Amino acid sequence: MEKERSNDQKHQNKQTKNSEELSESKNNSQVSTSFAFQQQFRRNSIQNQTNSERREGSATDSSSFLLFAQIIVCGTLFGIATILLWQLPFSTRFRNRLEPVASMPVQQDELECSRTCRIQLVESIAQNLTFPVEYSQQPALSTFSAWNILINSAKNSLLIAAYKSSLRGKHVLGEQALNNISFQGEKMFEALISAGLDRGIQIKMVENAVAKDKGDNEDGNSLAKRGVLNRRVLNLQKIFNTGVMHSKVIVADNKHFYLGSANLDWRSLTHKMEMGVLVQDCPCLSRDLARIFEIYWQASEKKCAKEVQKMIQQMPPAFYNSQKPLAIFDGENNKLDVYLSASPRSLNSPRRSWDLNDIVEAIKNAKTFILIHVMDYFPMFLYTQKGKYWPPIDNAIREAILRGVKIKIISTALHFPNKGLGFLKSLEVLGERHSGGSVSVVS
Repeated sequence: MEKERSNDQKHQNKQTKNSEELSESKNNSQVSTSFAFQQQFRRNSIQNQTNSERREGSATDSSSFLLFAQIIVCGTLFGIATILLWQLPFSTRFRNRLEPVASMPVQQDELECSRTCRIQLVESIAQNLTFPVEYSQQPALSTFSAWNILINSAKNSLLIAAYKSSLRGKHVLGEQALNNISFQGEKMFEALISAGLDRGIQIKMVENAVAKDKGDNEDGNSLAKRGVLNRRVLNLQKIFNTGVMHSKVIVADNKHFYLGSANLDWRSLTHKMEMGVLVQDCPCLSRDLARIFEIYWQASEKKCAKEVQKMIQQMPPAFYNSQKPLAIFDGENNKLDVYLSASPRSLNSPRRSWDLNDIVEAIKNAKTFILIHVMDYFPMFLYTQKGKYWPPIDNAIREAILRGVKIKIISTALHFPNKGLGFLKSLEVLGERHSGGSVSVVS
């Protein structure tokens, strides 16, 4: 027995060491381009299955799962994107090797949260994009509507983490920009002004620095100068010599929040496809997300990696993780396990789940199908002098194909299309040569 425990400990230490080496190697690559599949891609989500797929999935395998994640880019986890992960009650439970559950903090109102928390998908659909009638009867709440709900209903505070803030079209299109092109972004800009100045809401914003494109940080600057909000910038390039702050989060009154792929940008409201979640009446989970925001807020004033690591050690631990999720019951009394995970690990507080572990485990536990919607699919380091293959997620997908899992991928192949399409074609070929699994790609 003692020998078995020793072997288990050696195996765990080896896993930890390998994960740390992977994280360290990724920290050496630049991250500014989004990538595909739940972890390597800027805007990734295993999306809703269609009604027919729901019937097929529930009838053929009780271990199917739905996973929504907002993650990062380019073969590295330094994009700092936070994700919301939930498992339906029939899901296979996937757990990471984290510290004992008994040491997790407890919130007094957790039982109440289990009854009141509401989670719904929200999305942005590009203007003039239409779908067949059978797929458009019950559209999700729009990102614009979700943001409106949070900003206009806030009574005390708003926390905003943004990769960019370009709500008004004039920063890109010039002063003569037609308002009907960016009108939803303009409305959001006005709503923030009203919240901060007219209603006295305390607004804190952390924004990525340095701006990548024209107009990226203009409205954050403008709102700060007007006294609407207290703004800080998080420059990971300066602190760690690599990386960007890629999260998109709005927390209202530590009770409600939005988390998703949409930038604080007019184009993310009317000209792009985005996905996220609106979580309401859920103070337990909102306070946990506020702890992630607080790390960004404090890190923005640090000068080097050592200062950040010292700060992280003093931060309060995560309330929930893969070992101790928050249990939520929906209107039909179905139990959902919910928690937040984040990247990179170097900015994660104690007991916070790491994106990569959760995503790979979710793929490994899929039995019937996986639906993937991403901007780009690049299982490699793109911004190093010599390109290098980055296998964790790609390998997990290939193993799923060999297990007979059916996979559908939508990718725009926007950046470096030859490389991205090459990897996707490779997955298709593997699916064609395996009798059980299959891969369908639309790009």
